Amino acid sequence: MTIFFTIEVKSKYIGISDTLSRLYKAYCLGISLSYSYVHQPFFCRRSLPISMFDRIIRKISGFNDGKSSRFIKENDLFVANFLGMGDSECDSDFDARPKFTVDIARLLDDHYFQDLDHFKTKIEDSIPSINSIIINFLVTDEIYNDQVSGNLERLLGSTRLEDCHASVVGSSFKEFAATRYWKARSRQPISLSFDSNKIRLLIHIRRGDRAWIELKDKILLMHGNEFLVIDQNVNSLQNSDTQSLSIASIPVRFRKPVSIEVIAQVFEQLSLDHGRAMFSIIVISDGYKRAYQELSHAIRSNRIQVSQSDRKQIDVFFRQQQKEIVEFAKHINAELILGEDSKMKFMKSVHAVICADFIVNTTGGFTKLNRVFRNQDPPSLFLSTSDLTPQKLGVFLAEARRFRKPDEI
Repeated sequence: MTIFFTIEVKSKYIGISDTLSRLYKAYCLGISLSYSYVHQPFFCRRSLPISMFDRIIRKISGFNDGKSSRFIKENDLFVANFLGMGDSECDSDFDARPKFTVDIARLLDDHYFQDLDHFKTKIEDSIPSINSIIINFLVTDEIYNDQVSGNLERLLGSTRLEDCHASVVGSSFKEFAATRYWKARSRQPISLSFDSNKIRLLIHIRRGDRAWIELKDKILLMHGNEFLVIDQNVNSLQNSDTQSLSIASIPVRFRKPVSIEVIAQVFEQLSLDHGRAMFSIIVISDGYKRAYQELSHAIRSNRIQVSQSDRKQIDVFFRQQQKEIVEFAKHINAELILGEDSKMKFMKSVHAVICADFIVNTTGGFTKLNRVFRNQDPPSLFLSTSDLTPQKLGVFLAEARRFRKPDEI
């Protein structure tokens, strides 16, 4: 029997790095089971930049009624197409073959498997005995459940996207992804301000879906459309549904964003070692537009109660934070790609991450794209400023001192 496998990433609202992480986990599993991979396009709506024009067209096309249209499909495939992953490259004969869906998380949650052979037997005992079949590995949010992820790691070892180059299976995925990406760039080049004769430094300042806003008597914490409120008078914590929590139990996703000051200090250290003129710099940030819209909606719908004075403070906070990003980029003579309301901004941000030599980031997985799609040596150097310690900074600076561009080696 010839067994092929495809991957269906199912989630309404995940970004590009999460989509690729799930794709990679299922890819590692299928290849380890000795099945033949056949790519199928994926939707990535969370990372899709939606302009005002797009919103109007989507509404006219019936998006809000759940209807399908050519416009909606092309937009939902925009991310996959840009990465070169929007085409399955299969003929109609292949698509006509029978398919059998396997929900990876459900299978790993319901059963204990001693090894991959045990897992493989379980799958193949469930499929019909025919000459050729396609197994569709379904990857849901539950892939990150502790038991599921633990079982998967036990069977496969590490399946972290940032480690995809460190194993035979990972190298296979990286070769597949990078080959497709650079073919797509040959068809659709992206122009960047990076100077190829200098060290290309990428600074990623994540803001868009998280904020920590200190008001007179409370602190507003937000992540996506979730909100927490710390009442500073009684030192208690409540979520937007008024459920009391311990202040010590603030979830990690609500942590305070890394300040511009921390990022500026890292840049000054790099400048002391290399000289500022050695760097060609791009700063990317989603900015605070989406966070402001989410919080304003929560206030209007009474999910959060704030005074008129608080609202003025909130407006000042967002304006100031946006201004800080602009002034920082100007101060270090960097190109700034700010906001997520443009497809061109998205494409330039992705390509800048992939082409960068040094990457300084805050939180989130967006910069992991470099590990997947970069196709040249030496590898890029990463520094996460989240939970930054003098030791971590020292290691990064030491590696940076040894870094040599290909034409310098």
